[in-house]
This record gives sequence, C-alpha cells and structure tokens, in this order.
Amino acid sequence: MENFKVLQTLGSGSFGTVQKVQRIEDNQIYALKKVKINGMDAKDRKNALNEVRILASLNHPQIIGYKDAFFDESSKSLCMIMEYAEGGDLQKLIDNTKKNYKNISEGMIWKYCIQMINGIKYLHENKIVHRDLKCANVFLTKDGDVKLGDLNVSKVNRAGLMFTQTGTPYYASPEVWKDKPYDSKSDIWSLGCVLYELCALRPPFTASDMKGLYNKVIKGDYTRIPKMYSDDLANVIDMCLRVTPSKRLGAQSLLRTKEIVIHLRESGIEEEKKESSTNLLDTIKLPSNFKLLKERLPSAKYDSALETIEPTKPKVRNYSARGKTGYDLNGNLRKENSYSALQRYKNKPYYIGRHQSNNRVEKCQRAALLPPKSNRHAHYNRNYDRPGLQLPPIPKATPGIPSIPNYRNRASSIDHRRLLPPRKPSSNRSLDYDSGYHRRKADIATRHKRQQKLISKAFGLPNTKIM
Repeated sequence: MENFKVLQTLGSGSFGTVQKVQRIEDNQIYALKKVKINGMDAKDRKNALNEVRILASLNHPQIIGYKDAFFDESSKSLCMIMEYAEGGDLQKLIDNTKKNYKNISEGMIWKYCIQMINGIKYLHENKIVHRDLKCANVFLTKDGDVKLGDLNVSKVNRAGLMFTQTGTPYYASPEVWKDKPYDSKSDIWSLGCVLYELCALRPPFTASDMKGLYNKVIKGDYTRIPKMYSDDLANVIDMCLRVTPSKRLGAQSLLRTKEIVIHLRESGIEEEKKESSTNLLDTIKLPSNFKLLKERLPSAKYDSALETIEPTKPKVRNYSARGKTGYDLNGNLRKENSYSALQRYKNKPYYIGRHQSNNRVEKCQRAALLPPKSNRHAHYNRNYDRPGLQLPPIPKATPGIPSIPNYRNRASSIDHRRLLPPRKPSSNRSLDYDSGYHRRKADIATRHKRQQKLISKAFGLPNTKIM
C-alpha cells in the first residue's frame, strides 16, 4: 500500500471496500478493491481469489481491466488494482436521471446494449458465467463506454449446468428462483432486466415481498417499456425476458437479430467477427500462511510497464553496393528515416507527385492527371484527323508465279477506311447498287418478269409488260 495514495472511498461492504487510488510511480488513477480475508469463510475466500484469477485472464474492451494484486499484511487484506471507470456505473446514471425528471436517450441505450452483449459474448466464449449482472456492476468510462465488472461470484462453467444459487433477486432468472440448474442463458435474463431498467428507470419485476416477486418472475409478468422507445428495443428486451431458457437467445444470436444489426450500422459500433477465446489461469489456492499468497498471485499488467521495454534492434547487414537500409551499421535508425510516414508526407513539397505516369493509375483517373484538352471530344484519337498513308497498289497475280498474301485487305478490327484510301468497286455497278434495299428491289423485278413470261406462255397471250 505504500506505492498508492488513497484519494476517495467509492464503496464499502461487509468484507471490504473499493477506493480510488493514485499510483505514485506513474501518477495514474486506479480502483483498489480491498477484501479482508481474515474474517471470511472458505467460500468467500474462494470467490475473492476467483475474481483475481478471472480478471487477470481476460482482456476485452468491455471488461474491467486487471492491473495488479497483492496481499497487504498490515490490514490482512487481499488488494486488487483494477481499471478505474470515471463515469461511475449504470445505477448512478439511473438515479441521476430520476432526480432530474428526465429519460435516457434511446441511442445511448442501444450503445450500452450492444457493448454489454459483446462483453457477455466474450465471457460465454470462455465458458464464464457472470451470475451477478446488474446496473451497479456495469461501469462507464469517461467516454461513455461500458465495462462489465465485479466478477466476484462469476464461475467457469465447464460442465454445462450450474446449481449454486446466487445473484441479486431483482435480476435473477426464473430457473435460479426455482432452484433449478442454469447456464449462460441466466446472464441473458439479467441483461434484459438491465435494459428494461434503463428505459423505465425501475426494474421490470417489483413486489412488496419476496413471494410476490417470485410469482411475477416465474410468470414473466411485466409491462411494456415507455412508448417513447421504439418497438425494436422492446423486442430485444422481450427476447431476453423469456421464461423458458431454451427460447432465450444467446449473446451470439442476439447480435444477429435484425433489430440489433440495423442499430449496429447506424451507431457505427462494429461487432467482433472472430472468436476471442483465451486461456484461463490456474485456480489460485489459498495457503495457510497468508504471506505465501504473494507468490501465487498473477503478475502485474500496468500500461507503463510496457513502455519501459526497449524495442529489439533488427539484424543489420552491410550491403556496400546498396547502402539504402534504414539503419546504420551500429543498428541505430537513420535520421532521415526516423520520421513517421505521415511526417514525411507532410514535409514533401506540394508539386511532387503531381505528374504521375498513366500506367500507375486507372483509366478513369487519367483525366485528372492530364492537362485540359481544349475542345476535343471525349473519344479523341491522335490519328483521327490525319490523312491516310498512300500505299502502292497491289500487283495482280501472274499465272505460274505464286502471289503475295494480301495482308493489307484482310479482316481485322482496325478500321482501314480511316487509314487507307477507299478501294475501287470490283464491278461496274455503283456502290449504291450494292446496298440491301436496291438488291431486294432488283430481285423483285426479276421475279415479276419470270411470272409474266410463264403466264403469257400458258394462256397464249402476247409477251407484254405488266404495269
């Protein structure tokens, strides 16, 4: 404790307190949770060490970060240093909203909802059930982001079902109330209770005594959230507060519903695509001599400790012919390469890079790199208005002498009429006579003449023209 300065007491309970402290070494603010192990029974001691083990194993933006743990001999207490949430918790937010006679905006509730589901999904992927999810255990940073904390009664669920009854009555699921086995779906029920309380500023199930509360919870009897909130938000809460656990959606399935997918796009919050499973630390066993506990606790994870590690210098090879490596022969970074890429870009003159090669850009971007082209049309070709090259005539084939292939007049995709003068027609007919219309007209006239001869010959008529 000599390395920390106590600034404020944030909360206290029967076995410990939570304090806001400042670390003397780096002047950073942290939260110190001090638990008096000496007056606890075996179960509570196990839960305290279990929280240290789970927090030290996890690393997620929606989970309170673990920093350090040690045993304070003066007070016989287990001390755990955690990330400090400047924004308080959701319970404090609800109380302040009630005092000001206001409501929490739906956009903020959607943000809290998606971030809580991401944190719960991470816990469930690592076979961890929170078991005490409530507004007082959901913390807020100064930027308004959600952090799940207080994993004191959390448990690693490897068998599939759990039987230990724990949690806060207002947020406990029906299967917990009935003393039945439960699994990770119990956290989804608690999530629905937290979302409902953010909207209505009160829990979904309230009664004057425990029996009345039991009857309401096992029936799933609650009123709709205020009408100022959308049906999408009411549907998500309804998916969480289903009495039958098998009908309740898991955290992964909730993120796939259309209601949440729409608000994921609108809010800009990205869903985690990959599974982020981690290896949990071994169970911490409490020794009979508390002084030996220090050797069994996880190591510290302060951010400042990472900054003191010097980066390893890369292996440098002496390329005498090139001499263009970013490091000198001593392994030190050259001065011209010590700037970042952004700094070098800012220091580059404006005119450099303006005249780029057309081969390095797309065709649709070439117009921006070329100078303006006066009044030329869009499909301008540099040979468009040039006169065609006058080539010598092709000699006719002589009998007995092999002829040269006529490559000039072969079928090609090139339009030779632009490059070469027009050829003479192969017959005495005009070019207009070769068109299809005139050819069909001539065929019809020939057919009429043949019909006239046949009719005249059959009936013995004179061969006269049919008008």
